[in-house]
Amino acid sequence: MVRFDRVLLALCLVLANACASPPGSVFRNAAACLPTTFAGGGASLPAIVDRADVIVLATVVKNEVVTAGTGQWSIGEEDANRVTFQTTATAKGSVSSQFVVFDGPCRFMAARTGDVFVLFLDGAARPDGSLVIVGTSRGALKMTDAAAGSAQLAAVRAIRPLDGDARALLERFGWKVTGKHVVDEFAMPRTAELGLAGREIRVVGSRLAEPFDRYAVLSADAGLNPRPFAGQPVELLSFFLETAPREYIDGSILGHALIADRQIVGAWVSVWPEHGSFSVKDRAAALAAPSSGSVPRFPPVNRVPQGVNIARAYDLSSARVIAYKSGAGLNGEITDAARIRAFAESLDELLPTAQALLDRAQPPTRFWIHFAFTDANFSIEYESTTGTASVLMDGFAVKAPARFAALVADLR
Repeated sequence: MVRFDRVLLALCLVLANACASPPGSVFRNAAACLPTTFAGGGASLPAIVDRADVIVLATVVKNEVVTAGTGQWSIGEEDANRVTFQTTATAKGSVSSQFVVFDGPCRFMAARTGDVFVLFLDGAARPDGSLVIVGTSRGALKMTDAAAGSAQLAAVRAIRPLDGDARALLERFGWKVTGKHVVDEFAMPRTAELGLAGREIRVVGSRLAEPFDRYAVLSADAGLNPRPFAGQPVELLSFFLETAPREYIDGSILGHALIADRQIVGAWVSVWPEHGSFSVKDRAAALAAPSSGSVPRFPPVNRVPQGVNIARAYDLSSARVIAYKSGAGLNGEITDAARIRAFAESLDELLPTAQALLDRAQPPTRFWIHFAFTDANFSIEYESTTGTASVLMDGFAVKAPARFAALVADLR
């Protein structure tokens, strides 16, 4: 299960960064840029305002196809464009009177000469001097005309960016901020869910593998309190710290600012890939994490030794899709609401728990059941020979109810 989750996380990271990647780490066509089955909506305007380094109203003056053999792109004709813009006005940061945006491989803009755009750009230029949009297609808003563009820019200017505040907070505790990473949006777990991590929040920037209660404790160390915003929409803005931006090496440190109701309510740092999360004040421990070989225990110690009602603890009835696979090669999806409800109801009882154990084997009798929500996932590993259902992220195993076992046995 752990290996499957890590592969899924790596794929999400690749998809998220494909359209802003340098040559050599790209997809061969735009199919990779399409949303996945479980993808939610795009980033909100305030989140993109926080993520962008430059926000500009500009007009297309030239659109060039980047072809193979030019030294700028490596995969074939019409897979990317270099779009030259004339600046009209800026709402954040600065840019020259004419600048170039690299639109590929996803080519979100479909730009033509004379088109007016409000662009949300990363401030770090590519080796050829071109810039890239952030927020995928939401980072390039095509306007009907200059008046519409001016109105949109006015709406942007009405939003106070919080990235400067987040950067200042990290720097106050001694961190060197080297660049922005990503911005994510999701619903913060409800108060009753703060002590559990099994309903994994679907994020691009970093894996929130610990209970949100842990992030609340870390935030409190910096004088912040996210708890009053439990269950509400939040934004997570992440930064690269200490090392070069976009550098994923063992020990890369990311700083995170949690934003709710347009205020910073939480902050912590994490050490990539899986060396744990730390208070922004605990710089020495975070820097020492990779060399110390510290890796959080997995599975963790049983977080519900008192027993658990899985359906209610993880709100399974609100799942949108159930995906499943087995060691025998069975795989599929359940989208029928009645069948999803049946799975949820089969786990709607208080069950005694035991410590979950990690077993990397994938026998044909093993099943992996994944509940997908709007912005989260929940996974159960089920061994049909013993009837044991494990929620590895929260460290517990239960004897599966007969109704659940029957539903799994009936999967085709």
